[in-house]
Amino acid sequence: MKKNFREFKLSSHLFDRTFAAFHIPAFKWLWAGNSMSFMSRVVYIMAEGWLVLVITNSPFWVGAISGVRGATVILLSPIAGVIADRFDRRKLLMWTQLIMAVIAIALAYLTFSGLIELWHIASLTILQGIAHTINMPSRLTLTMDITGKKALLNAIAASQMGNGIVQIVAPTVAGFIISNANLGSVYIMVSASAILAILSWLRMGSSENIIRDRASPWKNLKEGFIYVWKEPTLRSLIVMALVVEAFAWSHITMLPVIARDVLNVGASGFGLLSSAAGVGLMIGTLTMASLGDIKNKGRWLVLYSLGFGFFILLFSISTWFPLSMLLIAIALAMGISCDAMLSTLLQILSDNKMRGRVVSFYGLTFGMTPMGGFGEGIIANLINAPFAVGLGAVLVILNSIRLIMQGLAPNIQIALAKNQEPS
Repeated sequence: MKKNFREFKLSSHLFDRTFAAFHIPAFKWLWAGNSMSFMSRVVYIMAEGWLVLVITNSPFWVGAISGVRGATVILLSPIAGVIADRFDRRKLLMWTQLIMAVIAIALAYLTFSGLIELWHIASLTILQGIAHTINMPSRLTLTMDITGKKALLNAIAASQMGNGIVQIVAPTVAGFIISNANLGSVYIMVSASAILAILSWLRMGSSENIIRDRASPWKNLKEGFIYVWKEPTLRSLIVMALVVEAFAWSHITMLPVIARDVLNVGASGFGLLSSAAGVGLMIGTLTMASLGDIKNKGRWLVLYSLGFGFFILLFSISTWFPLSMLLIAIALAMGISCDAMLSTLLQILSDNKMRGRVVSFYGLTFGMTPMGGFGEGIIANLINAPFAVGLGAVLVILNSIRLIMQGLAPNIQIALAKNQEPS
């Protein structure tokens, strides 16, 4: 995996520029494994939300189970970053994915047997959250280990493009299975996807560029906290990610409720709504990948955040299914572009020895998505789901305006100028 993107010239040809990171052989297998891993996760979350809704008939419990997963991510993310900086990242990916495959098999058995109860889902969600929390910083930092800084935005966009393909196909298939078969069959799909991810990563080759830090893990953890706190640009990016994840991406938790109770389209319509989101992911990631190593990253980041909140707000007030599909697609095109830019900037602006820990703080913000879903579940139970989703969108819009007024974009450009990678 020594080949680096620096050996390849950015082509003016649109196709070559869009798929530039695939020149690196190891990245192809990482990409394939990441796509299968994402399929496993997106179908797991979709099945979980629908299963909890069927068992309890309560938006509150849909949000609460999501909150359990989020709390797990928030508590363990900083520790996961230390692990990602100290151990073989590829092996961490495979072991955590194996754990998630076993959890899916357990849920399949409980669902097929009719023994499934809410506490089973909550307990296994905690285990799944632990595995995913360790998986996330290992996966993101391994991407830069393979590609280097100049190709990182392209590689992250390419990975998210794979996620977009999955988001289009997998929810529609899963929705069909939910409507026509036992939910246990969906968990078999989750487990099979996880195994395919492991097989792909096995083909990738051994990991390199690992910092073998033999200091105390607790010292490493403290160093990570201090480093992020003392770097104002990194700190601002982490706070921005917290707001976006907590109040915009949390709309995902309420999708089954909106599909069933607002749009009146049932499980199949829920699957189509999720697939429309996948179309948006594809559009956003293809656009990002085709732009190459774009300039003015800070300005684009803030605009993507603003657009994400705006279109989620429009989605929250729509009651016409086709319009809702269009709005969720546009919103997620904005959201995934925002995420790609955030992930890229956090790694580029971080010291190499600290990347795992910095990315783990970003991963901590992912825990805010289900935690935000917990809050939305409470509001949805008291008022309704569209109001809960719309309120979160308004908060994201206000935060984006605040960042524009505080000059985040020019601050990012100054920080980037100080962190240019030597050619």
